[in-house]
Amino acid sequence: MPDREWLERRVEELDREHPEGDLPLRQDWGGFLVTPETWEFWENRDNRLHDRHRYTRGEDGWKVERLAP
Repeated sequence: MPDREWLERRVEELDREHPEGDLPLRQDWGGFLVTPETWEFWENRDNRLHDRHRYTRGEDGWKVERLAP
């Protein structure tokens, strides 16, 4: 991928080739669907005042808890 412009042109080409939205997959393609229930986000701050948040999936969306500081 030489640059962003090339990538944007390629996306436009694929949109025109597959207007229904789904791209065809190769027969040997495989993968995993990862659906997190919980994850933590850590953000570096000066003087060790880092932010930590836990996101937990619930029936009504994501619940956010501050873990630190």
